[in-house]
Amino acid sequence: MPELPEVEVVRRGLVEELQGTRVLGWWLASFRNVGVDADLEYPGVEGWPVGEVARHGKRIRIELGDRAILHVHLGMSGRVAVTEARSPLQPHTHARLHLDDERELRYVDPRRFGHFRIRGASFDDLGSMGPDALGVEVERLAAGLRGHRLTMKAALLDQRVIAGIGNIYADEILFAAGLHPLQISNRLKDQEIELIAEAMQSILQRSIESGGSSIRDYVDTRGRSGSYQQSHCVYGRAHQSCVRCAEEIRQIAVAGRSTYYCPRCQPLRRRIARPLIRRNRSK
Repeated sequence: MPELPEVEVVRRGLVEELQGTRVLGWWLASFRNVGVDADLEYPGVEGWPVGEVARHGKRIRIELGDRAILHVHLGMSGRVAVTEARSPLQPHTHARLHLDDERELRYVDPRRFGHFRIRGASFDDLGSMGPDALGVEVERLAAGLRGHRLTMKAALLDQRVIAGIGNIYADEILFAAGLHPLQISNRLKDQEIELIAEAMQSILQRSIESGGSSIRDYVDTRGRSGSYQQSHCVYGRAHQSCVRCAEEIRQIAVAGRSTYYCPRCQPLRRRIARPLIRRNRSK
């Protein structure tokens, strides 16, 4: 599934492609994750000007004039691209927005886990999502992690705690911070949270600069694959040597997801048991 870096690369591509364009109309497939609000009609001859293309976590929001917002979530296999209107349609094309320059914004999703919906401008799709992982302040990250009793892997995957991190970058961030994926989030020390924040910003930024990680389906708006998968330290490297200490990378299941870590670089810090003090009760 595309995570924050991949979605940010797509967002930046859409900014370049859609700048100065207008949406004149659309064709949308009929299934639950693709559609348009019932009270929104075709924008008419003048069209809706494409405004800000924003991102929060793994979700993209595209302003369409002052009436509507296009909400995009790529899910597991979703792709968006701006192409010539006369170009042949790819299989599993579920949405087409007609632009005023004889091009189309197209949404392709073989597995149909993504979302492509045109909503009224007042609709809020962020709900209870946590702060965006790119640039989150240490204090807010600390509040989110310490506010839940979760394993660190589960905490980083929980979009209510921090938005944008998925399976790949959770493993990479924990390795960079030297934390075991089973470490409990509400027991973290200040220094450990600072290491997580530093690792998060560094890894996400470097991945964005590399075009993201292309493991299976991900490509950017121009069909180009990312290259950050070549820099992964632990994800997908079970039984290979650690890049730091040469220990064998292990694979376990945490929060229902395959999880990769180095047992030497990421030791599990167990809570020190305190002696039980019994107090005499008055009769």
